Amino acid sequence: MLINNNDKLKYTINKVNIQNITKQKFLVIDVEATGLDIEKDYIIEFACIPVINGRILDKEAFCSFIKSPKPIPSQIERFTGISNQDIVNAPLFKTVITKILDKYAHFIWVAQCGFEFDFPIIENICKKENINFSPKKMDTKVLFAFLYQNLDETFSTDFLKNYFNIDSSDLKRHTALGDVILIARILQKIIKIYEQKK
Repeated sequence: MLINNNDKLKYTINKVNIQNITKQKFLVIDVEATGLDIEKDYIIEFACIPVINGRILDKEAFCSFIKSPKPIPSQIERFTGISNQDIVNAPLFKTVITKILDKYAHFIWVAQCGFEFDFPIIENICKKENINFSPKKMDTKVLFAFLYQNLDETFSTDFLKNYFNIDSSDLKRHTALGDVILIARILQKIIKIYEQKK
């Protein structure tokens, strides 16, 4: 998969080719942050869940608050439900990401809109912390757009949830854990379709 940044708001993807997609090991991730500026904001919650051979490994789901050097703005507290008090005694990002990389660096990391936010903010913080962050990466939004090039929509998480008729009534949305499980369910659907269409 080749990623070309046209500008700060647009990018194009070429040569999407995932060999034996149903047998790959994926790590679906999601983060919550103090804001949307990947250079100035910080991660306050990180969640991940493995998907192996098309199966979501629920028992291996991981989620942790992250201590941030920047206070959480009130609007972010309301949106995510994460307060500044929640992160006072939370581990540092470096501690959490090092632990996850030790276990899952060889997996394909997957996020929804990951090339727009999740991966860039992780990469930026890792660069500041001198952490090598170089797993293979994939984006459910990008893969869906590749499979459905005739659709002219905004492929948000809610759009994909509704398109695939995925039940999320058991999940708390806009939390890293709730969203990462939903993205994993979306990934399951995309894997099946990708395998059928290739």
